[in-house]
Amino acid sequence: MPEQPAATQPETLVSVGIPVRNGATTLRAALDSVLRQKHRRIEVIISDNASEDDTATLCQEYAQADPRVHYFRQSTPLRGWQNFQFAFEQSTGDYFMWAAHDDVRDPDYVGTLLRGHRRNPSASLVFSDLVVFAPPASPQDFPIEPYEFSTAGLSRREALRRLYRRRRYYEIYGLFRSAALRNYNWAQSGFGEDLLFLTWVLLTGDAVYEPGSRFYYAKHLQSRQQHIARHSLKAPPAFQVEQLVWQGAGIATAETHTVIRLPCRVACFIDFHWQWHHQVRARKPSSRLSNWVRNFLRAALQRLRASRAR
Repeated sequence: MPEQPAATQPETLVSVGIPVRNGATTLRAALDSVLRQKHRRIEVIISDNASEDDTATLCQEYAQADPRVHYFRQSTPLRGWQNFQFAFEQSTGDYFMWAAHDDVRDPDYVGTLLRGHRRNPSASLVFSDLVVFAPPASPQDFPIEPYEFSTAGLSRREALRRLYRRRRYYEIYGLFRSAALRNYNWAQSGFGEDLLFLTWVLLTGDAVYEPGSRFYYAKHLQSRQQHIARHSLKAPPAFQVEQLVWQGAGIATAETHTVIRLPCRVACFIDFHWQWHHQVRARKPSSRLSNWVRNFLRAALQRLRASRAR
């Protein structure tokens, strides 16, 4: 008997989490691209992060019109990654994917990614073709981007090296196995949470490329400048990462408000190391790198105390 296509497999429920804040101008197109998927058995979880525009009205409209849409509104704003986490934790599907409020995808996107999972049982993530477009231009006017993210056939070390050499992580909008994500200890470092998350994903399975469908990522020209302006009145996110590292190294946190400027990538890598030992190997870190990190931070703390005593 031939294998049934993904669109007719009633047992396969795919959950789609949409974290959004003040996204009313683009959310309708994003929701339509999800609800028009050829694979019909999906649930859509919208987590409205205390939006101040018409996002709530739009979401309630879709929730009333389609029983697959489940709408949640946060009473107070969460941090961005916390909103992503909340959307996942409400899901019940065998597979899960996130959808941003301003991105769209082909109608066969979910079915294509499901096919990739069936072909690759060891995959923890499947992603397809990437198109980066600049609104308000039409997504169809832009070509497929060359994007190397697949780790099939690579060692874990080579897979992480490929991940760390990139600055964009579009595959986070691919399709994950929900069972693997439920074991993730959600890091709230304030910086690089997507990189921490993808590190965990690659330590549990392969990231696989399945051709045949396109994901359209909206790249807003002013988004970077707006991000910098939005965070200019707060402590730099790297400070929060460093605090997490201090705590992970077993050092007292009383002085973590005085920060030594570690490079962000180094701080993230140290945190990856701790997550890998705690979650994958389920034991306390004891490697040479852990000892180096602990000794480095203790020496830094001694230098801080010495400088204060002068």
